[in-house]
Amino acid sequence: MDKETILWQNGFQVKFHGTHVYIWRPIYGEDATLSADWGIEDLEEWLDDNEIRQARANALERAIFSQIPFDIAYEEEVGEICYEKIKQEIDERVEAWDSTKTVHRVIKGFDVYLCTFVDEMDGYVTYYVEMEIPEELYDQMDANAIMDLFDEMLEEMDYPDLGIAEFI
Repeated sequence: MDKETILWQNGFQVKFHGTHVYIWRPIYGEDATLSADWGIEDLEEWLDDNEIRQARANALERAIFSQIPFDIAYEEEVGEICYEKIKQEIDERVEAWDSTKTVHRVIKGFDVYLCTFVDEMDGYVTYYVEMEIPEELYDQMDANAIMDLFDEMLEEMDYPDLGIAEFI
């Protein structure tokens, strides 16, 4: 079995680019959207009394001036406040993740780096750790040695606890 297949079977992605190989895997992931399954009661649980009061006031204003039924305007206001709260929480986690210090090692005279990156696709945010290794060193190591190096460097990395479930 080739090295890339072994890495892939162990949860890693591999990309060759120029003279380097990039090996990464997800650490955290979270949905960045409001679930369509959530009802108004579910959304209200996220809000404090002042936010509910603000949603009602805004909904009443929209009902009076825009001729929108109050219950529809209220659901939209609650949804908007919840969305903004989710967005703010995610932005804070992304900022914390992006500010994680890169780990650097010199292996057999080659520089190897482990850093973090974030990817958002279709309303899902994934927090990754990526190793950058020169292709020449990559070719000298077997898959187990690469995974061990990744894990050792990951132990050195002081990545933040984002308060969400880890993949690993």
